[in-house]
Amino acid sequence: AASAAASAAASAAASSSSSDPVVLPASILGRYVFVPTQHIGDLSVLRYSKMTVEALIRGVVAACAARDDAVPVVVKIHPHVDDAETALQRAIIANASRAAGIADRVFVSTASIGFLTTHALFTVTLNGGTVVDNFYTGTPVLTTARSLFAATDAVLYDPDLDRGLRTAFDMFAAPHDRADADDAWGDDRRRRQRQIVCWLRKMSMNVDKTPAANVDVLQMHLDNMHANLSLGAVAEAPQQGGTRDQPGAASVPGTLDDVVGHEDDRSRRRSRRRRVVGDLRLEH
Repeated sequence: AASAAASAAASAAASSSSSDPVVLPASILGRYVFVPTQHIGDLSVLRYSKMTVEALIRGVVAACAARDDAVPVVVKIHPHVDDAETALQRAIIANASRAAGIADRVFVSTASIGFLTTHALFTVTLNGGTVVDNFYTGTPVLTTARSLFAATDAVLYDPDLDRGLRTAFDMFAAPHDRADADDAWGDDRRRRQRQIVCWLRKMSMNVDKTPAANVDVLQMHLDNMHANLSLGAVAEAPQQGGTRDQPGAASVPGTLDDVVGHEDDRSRRRSRRRRVVGDLRLEH
């Protein structure tokens, strides 16, 4: 009886409507375009994107509907937006899918980001942090807004959404198979994604590191900022025997070592940090 009940539950899940928050029809796995949303008022969107979150959703849904086989779309709403914005984004998704005539082919899911990137034909985002999840899963991602990674081959970048989608479909669409999309993405792009992940882990603080290691990461960034500011001050300093338009001999007090700090001073600072690191409390 328990087995029969489990089978019935599985059957019901498989036939879930597009409003189901997690379950996706098995038939679309490896064949859908994935859109993880961002906060509508995200500064990275307002400052560095030529289009809005709503325009991205509408554009992707319309482009997928225009395909001969009406490519499915899966949207994951940013999990940290408030209830009001969640409702707004759901309304945007529903309106876009109805307008495109594919309401039964557009799904909203709260499944894990790793699952959704892994089983997508490709991912589309403006410049969301979820692009790093594509790097972890080694999967194709189209970005349309400026970001730290736009100039790398870890992403497919095009500020023109329609043109970018045409390129992505040409690369990954036929014959709508995950393995073929992997082959089209290529080992070089996946290698670059892995390199960026390694770089991010090295350059960022996280809960997997010890407190001392996190303090060293923070100090490295502060030292680099200080060095860059100091070098900028050297470059902008007035020159002896001339003006900024007519350079002469440098008249900056002390040496460059005095400006950016001696190595032994930095070692002493690190030692002092390690002595107090036991009192440090890091929050994730």
